[in-house]
Amino acid sequence: MKKKKRLYIVLGVLVLLTVAYQGVLFFIEPILENRLHAFLDDNPDLDHVYDFERIKLNMVTTTLEVVDLTVKPKEATLDSLKDYQRSNAINIENANIIISGVPVWKYFFSKELIINEIIIDNPKVKVYFTNKSDSPGNTVLMQEIFSNLLNKGEIKRFRLNQATFEVFDIDKEKPLFYTDSVFVLFENAMVDKKTLQYMMGMDFEKMALNSAGFKIAIDSNYTISSESIFIQAFSSKNKPKDAEAGMFIKKFKLTPDEDVLKNLNRSKVRSLTRLSVENVKLEELEFEKFFQERDLRFKSFVLEKPVVNEFVNTKSREKANPDPIGKKLENFLAKLNFERLLMSDANVTVRDINKKEPLLYLLDADLEVQGLQLSADNLDEKSINPAFEKAIFDADSISSMVSELYTLSGKNLKVDAKNRSLAVQKLYIKSLYSKTEYQKHIPTEKDWFSGEVSSVKVQGFNLDELYNSLSFYANSLSLDKLDLHIYRDKSLPDNTKFKPLPQQFLKELPFNLRIDSLLSTNMEITYEQVGHAKNEELPGKATLDQMKVWGSNITNAKEYIRKNPVMSLNMDAMLFRTNRLKANYNFYLNDYKNKFTLKGNMQACSATTFSPLLESMMMIKVSSGYINDFKFDFTANDDQLTGKVNIEYRNMEVEVLNNNDPDKSSGFLSFVSNSLVKKDNLRSERNFKVGEVTVERPKNKSFINYSLRGLKDGIMYTMVPVSKIKKIFKNNNKKKSD
Repeated sequence: MKKKKRLYIVLGVLVLLTVAYQGVLFFIEPILENRLHAFLDDNPDLDHVYDFERIKLNMVTTTLEVVDLTVKPKEATLDSLKDYQRSNAINIENANIIISGVPVWKYFFSKELIINEIIIDNPKVKVYFTNKSDSPGNTVLMQEIFSNLLNKGEIKRFRLNQATFEVFDIDKEKPLFYTDSVFVLFENAMVDKKTLQYMMGMDFEKMALNSAGFKIAIDSNYTISSESIFIQAFSSKNKPKDAEAGMFIKKFKLTPDEDVLKNLNRSKVRSLTRLSVENVKLEELEFEKFFQERDLRFKSFVLEKPVVNEFVNTKSREKANPDPIGKKLENFLAKLNFERLLMSDANVTVRDINKKEPLLYLLDADLEVQGLQLSADNLDEKSINPAFEKAIFDADSISSMVSELYTLSGKNLKVDAKNRSLAVQKLYIKSLYSKTEYQKHIPTEKDWFSGEVSSVKVQGFNLDELYNSLSFYANSLSLDKLDLHIYRDKSLPDNTKFKPLPQQFLKELPFNLRIDSLLSTNMEITYEQVGHAKNEELPGKATLDQMKVWGSNITNAKEYIRKNPVMSLNMDAMLFRTNRLKANYNFYLNDYKNKFTLKGNMQACSATTFSPLLESMMMIKVSSGYINDFKFDFTANDDQLTGKVNIEYRNMEVEVLNNNDPDKSSGFLSFVSNSLVKKDNLRSERNFKVGEVTVERPKNKSFINYSLRGLKDGIMYTMVPVSKIKKIFKNNNKKKSD
């Protein structure tokens, strides 16, 4: 009987507790609802209308649930946004908020909460903004609501599940940004009155965000999008050893508007970029510093398999605006702080919309920049200039493919925009193949080359000019210890592609160029040619060393050509390591037929040291003789070269080389040649001969080849009268037929 009484008492107590609990809930839930409604109704200064279906309170689990929360901007708020009097407004629908571990009684007395977890499920968020307002942005929930309801809060876990976000420019109908299936996680977050003014101004132990991707129309020219985005961050005090903190974006794309791209030749934009990246990684990202100090730091910026297509309208380079993405990219990069840039398997193509062939392309390029420093203090987001004026770029090493056949690499690269300087301590260009293997990868004869430069310096250049007007302007370019080896196999088919003269080449560049002065010292260039004759085993070589090149007014900019229409290049070098050779080119930049002049001279020397040049040019070997003086003076253009070669020599004897075996001479022809060649050509004698030449320009040959043809004919017409030259060739042909 006593046991039954005890059971009844226990049951009665439970019933009373349940009734009391329900009674408390019956009173507490309305009190909470009324208090919150009263707060919302008594604050007419709030810019948004807040509503919810009901509040549920579980005293046992201390869980508070706000069902079907909605936040809508007031009409006056939208009007002020449309009038650009404010920067943003927000609309939230269908949000269910669950707050667990809530000490409600403590809140009533101190407005302080320690919350185990906040879960927001299925919110549909729309953000309206304008960038035409000077008013600062408003993080609505934090500044309008929480800062009034809370003094201090500690949240052990915050989760946002299956959120949908849309961002609208108030002046446009379609959303600029859309993403769904967004998941956000914060652990051990601390907020107070100070940090509540900024939604991101909080301490946390762990944060994660996962989204199905996004799509943003950043302006009328571009849209950016991704397939997915994942962010994970940890407090510096509590980071797990094997944790990978960072931002990871899959299939990132930058897409230009198709209509703008199709009409690029008629638009006010000079260039547009299409970009896709398989994976973008910001590794070891320090989100804690960003949330607390607005300083975005990370260790590595990684781009995997980027494909870049740059479309340029070269005809409008002086009038049209630069690619609008450049300013946004510079503003973005100027706010980043990272040590290492890594790009792998990149394909880059630059195309002139007026031409079929690409101007430039990089295939499967890998770029790694270590020891990177990029700073831009006091950045004014409305102007690109301060960023460039203060930017400093340092890289221990840099390398990239420049074609399917060559790589370009450098060491200790430094760009200092403040001091307007660029320096590279070592620069290399190398082929992927040996000089013999290279011939298997080209259809026609083409130079193979390999070289390095010990030092490259550019002074007096401005990045603003490069960005704002697609121009590279510099006071000086200097190089030291250029060592270049060039090799050509003449047995391959001739390359019939047109080669422009230097002036035309400059005119066709897709950017404005001006270098006031050029200086290259301590140079050595070796030119090696094979395949000119059958059964040739030993290649012929020509070497220029102890070489110095200097020039001025290297430009294609019309305003500078009007001031000075002549580009000058000068050379002083040792030919075959024994003969001092000097030459001067003057290129007339405003001449419609691309006129240029060439003047030069060579010091007195043994004629035999000059023989290798005659062997490669004329199949003639000098066996004896002495050159007292050698001068040349040419004038040329797109069509022909005319001028004089003035050689004074004595005791000249030659051998005509065997066309089938260059190591052997043609005895009969050598005898005939020596009977025809002037043995002496002295100014003191009446029969002194000056070689006058007229050469038709071969349009598929370089201007160096064009110049050498003039030298070749001038030498021949000096040594052999024109009537006798015809006889030599006639006998040579007869000998071959025999």
